[in-house]
Amino acid sequence: MKRLDVSAASLAARARSLCHTAGELPEVIVFSRDRAPQLEMLLDSYARQVEDTPEATVLYSTSSRAHRAAYDAVFANSAYGFARPIAEESFRADLLRVLHASRRRAVMFLVDDLVFIRPVSRFLLSNFHPALTLVSLRLGRCIRRDFTANGASCDLPRGHMRLSRGGERLLRWRWRSGSLSWGLPTSLDATLLPRMEILPIIEAGTFRAPNSLELDLGHYRALFKTRYGLCPEEPSVVNLPLNSVKSEDYYFPCLDISPEDLLQSFNAGQRLRLEVDLAEHDSVHMPWVPSLKPAAHPVGSVDHRAVASAMR
Repeated sequence: MKRLDVSAASLAARARSLCHTAGELPEVIVFSRDRAPQLEMLLDSYARQVEDTPEATVLYSTSSRAHRAAYDAVFANSAYGFARPIAEESFRADLLRVLHASRRRAVMFLVDDLVFIRPVSRFLLSNFHPALTLVSLRLGRCIRRDFTANGASCDLPRGHMRLSRGGERLLRWRWRSGSLSWGLPTSLDATLLPRMEILPIIEAGTFRAPNSLELDLGHYRALFKTRYGLCPEEPSVVNLPLNSVKSEDYYFPCLDISPEDLLQSFNAGQRLRLEVDLAEHDSVHMPWVPSLKPAAHPVGSVDHRAVASAMR
């Protein structure tokens, strides 16, 4: 990665971003590779749970015609008209084009093994300026372990506060006071990042896929750690690490359920059904054994009995 004078570039971008209109929705960008069945469940949950359903750019890549056909089938569904698909040619160049074309002050990245499990209000997405506060939808009071660190404990940050704003129950902390998941402001899992500040970092980056993108952003996480973090009291998204389709040599723990097997089930008319016990949700990443159901029924529905149990 080229070295970047982040102090000058970021301060200038931060000053410009403060002039942007308050109350606007973020630029939403989804990354996906060879996981059309999982992307479908993400899009379905996004449509059901996110108020006003902001347009989402889906930057996707495939390794075969069969995977490409599955994506075509997902995007042909009128229920996902908010999704703007872009078939990847060069991950870095394609991402930069989307970011340069945007005029939004915040960008929210999503990966295709995320699922929205609770409602997300327009208020939460649009009323906190990322130059001052970074909103995370993956965190909440139940997050006490880090799946990627062998289940290591990550308690709520020191000095965190409970707030009520716009009818929302929220937690606020300083990113520098958190550890592991609570101390990572540059995660690609549903964090609202300041577009104009991360743009020079991304322009200087040498990443080739989402894993190395997150690594490049992470090199400059100190730039954001003095800011406040804000999250719903209960997480809005969960990452379900079924498999790995990375094009780079990065290890990530997962259940090793073959994308080819999921594709075969998808082509046979089966769809992923989300049935999880949210009472067991104590990490940003949650092990999950999927179940399938016929495509005639909506996908991505949450077991509301489990939600009620978790809320008690």
